[in-house]
Amino acid sequence: MIGVGVYLDPALNVLATPDGDRAAAHRYLDQLSERARSAATDRGVAEVLSEVAATHDGLLPHLVQTLITTWATWSQRGEGPPPRGRPRDAAHGHHQQPLAPR
Repeated sequence: MIGVGVYLDPALNVLATPDGDRAAAHRYLDQLSERARSAATDRGVAEVLSEVAATHDGLLPHLVQTLITTWATWSQRGEGPPPRGRPRDAAHGHHQQPLAPR
């Protein structure tokens, strides 16, 4: 059996973002802002808001889930909660019970 090594220059990868995922996310948010700013009608602004707040694939639900996951990870470290109150429980729309003092 003969093996063949293949090298793909990262510059040829059309799916990779040249400056990373964070910069791509910032560009996406900038694009949303520009779309809202340049919208000629209320419907155009509503489309941007719908993209931001869509229940399953919007930015806000993803952000809330990220914050909840980060909070859970922090609390599992045994170092106590981060400063301030707990995040809202996105599924139930209310604030969770405060952590008991140590």
